[in-house]
Amino acid sequence: MIQIRIAPNERYSASEIGQMAVEGGCGWIVLSLPGAEPGEWRDIATDLVPLCREAGVIMTVEDNVAAVRELEAHGVYLHIGANAAAVRRYVKDAGPLYERLNRLTRADATTQNRRKALVFKTAMDEMEERVRALKEQEDFNAIRPDLNGN
Repeated sequence: MIQIRIAPNERYSASEIGQMAVEGGCGWIVLSLPGAEPGEWRDIATDLVPLCREAGVIMTVEDNVAAVRELEAHGVYLHIGANAAAVRRYVKDAGPLYERLNRLTRADATTQNRRKALVFKTAMDEMEERVRALKEQEDFNAIRPDLNGN
């Protein structure tokens, strides 16, 4: 499956890149708009979502769980090396849907290529383990020693 990460540039808008990608046989689009305001990504995604749905193309949004929820995209794309703040933001933005979002993201991985499936599974496992480790660390940091007057 061909995957492309879409970010607008001086020559083409994200919508134009998406159209070219779909016409070229792309099966998975990752929308990347670092630092974009909600209105900006909403305008861009408004064009891309129906295009992807009609063509049967998977669409994920990079580092923006709120956009995924609003657009009903297939999932969120977190960088493998995402820092702790990005992982916390993912969990916070997903809120009570965190477990369900992870299950849906895993279910969307339907490749027949065993190597790709293993890479994806490993990345998801590592991300979920990082979430568990951060939670344990934050719970530990929340414990304060008793005041002793010193």
